[in-house]
Amino acid sequence: MHRVLTYTVICVFLFGDLGFSFLQYYSIPLDGDMVGGVLLDEGIEPVLSHPLGLHAIVEGKAYPNPNRFFSHWLFYQYFQYAPLALQTFLSPIDSIYAASALIKILTHLLFVAVLAMMVSGRTKISSFNFLLGAVLISPFFQTNGYRSYMSIIDYAPTYVFFYAIPLLILILYFLPLFWRAYHGRELLTNPIQLLIGIPLALIASLSGPLNPGIALIIGLLVGCIGGLSYISEKRLPKNLKGSLPLLILIGLVSLYSLMLARYNSISLVNEMPLWDLYAKLPQGIFYQFTAKLCFPLIFIALIVNVYVLRKHSDNPVGQKILRWGKWVGLFMLIYLLLLPLGGYRPYRPYILRYDTIMPITLGLVFLFGLSTHFILTQLKGQWYTRYAIWTGVFLFIFMWEDKGRFDQNQCERKALEAIAQSPATETIVQLPQECRVLSWEAQKTFDKSSNAGILLRQWNIIKQ
Repeated sequence: MHRVLTYTVICVFLFGDLGFSFLQYYSIPLDGDMVGGVLLDEGIEPVLSHPLGLHAIVEGKAYPNPNRFFSHWLFYQYFQYAPLALQTFLSPIDSIYAASALIKILTHLLFVAVLAMMVSGRTKISSFNFLLGAVLISPFFQTNGYRSYMSIIDYAPTYVFFYAIPLLILILYFLPLFWRAYHGRELLTNPIQLLIGIPLALIASLSGPLNPGIALIIGLLVGCIGGLSYISEKRLPKNLKGSLPLLILIGLVSLYSLMLARYNSISLVNEMPLWDLYAKLPQGIFYQFTAKLCFPLIFIALIVNVYVLRKHSDNPVGQKILRWGKWVGLFMLIYLLLLPLGGYRPYRPYILRYDTIMPITLGLVFLFGLSTHFILTQLKGQWYTRYAIWTGVFLFIFMWEDKGRFDQNQCERKALEAIAQSPATETIVQLPQECRVLSWEAQKTFDKSSNAGILLRQWNIIKQ
């Protein structure tokens, strides 16, 4: 009876959290890069015309983001057709916000599901252990609250396609390898892994800006683990041999992607001496990880978990978690030290921002979920009660901080309604108040919004 009640509470919490997150996503305004991405401005057209970027290398031509074809293509296809499909039962204005919320909640849901699988070792979503893992992961998906410091699903709809979705694809690529290495079981047979892995490796490497570097760091660390094992035992670990083809594959295409990145015209415009970039790194680390409570709280939670795991040092699974924690920590350190190589951008003056540190955020969430899940399923008696209360309070802080703000796009909505309801004879519409409409800032003159008008016509919000 107690287990049934717990199971019910967990299911209600998860469905409630997903519903709440969808409403939050639905209330977020559009962003200033949507117009160019859907209408294919002159900076994006070369990327879609040359999916593999060979044009840049052969002719030595630089253009924006030559190694991010799949991010641009998926964004273009989705916002070309998803709002129109949703207009079957929604108004044109509602359909845009619904399309944005839908892709965000689907990405959110898949992240929670994959991370819950990883920390629980279960693939059946009705499993109690899987659901417990999902509960431990869900509160970290901040739509408001700590969003500016540890966001996983980007506030701007466009950049969900450049950060969260590419990272999710990369995690799916490595998932069978992780399953074999940590859980000691095969998630997929080797032929199926290769069949799925070849296109996934290409898609992951030619999507957002972070994936190639992440893949190469993982490959380096796995190589170190294999080398240390070979030195001590004179043989490679059994679970590593089956993973070598996939590691080599993702490593090669990631190197190619980084070579393509040398032809990124955006980086060339924002060039800064490497020393200056590294000089900014300490300040960026301090600000990003101390400005709000989110990361200090996670660090405290992990320290508590390490203490508990060491108190139960006779459990081999607990010891394995501690070993994995060291490797994940080393990954995060290397990633931080390599971040300045990604170049300077005016919108992240100190190198670190919630988007560039997303792999670190996910690594910390994974370690918390993995260790907490194990402790909650192993502790008994008074220790269990104390630890469960502490975990509940910790998660509640994140849930409480991520308060609902359901009016964030109201100004933009009213502006779109004013444009939609304006007489057909008007070619210029004065908006009722100053706010952003498909832009990063409020436009003062009509000439800067002409392309936005074309997109609104394409989405059936205006007739001409």
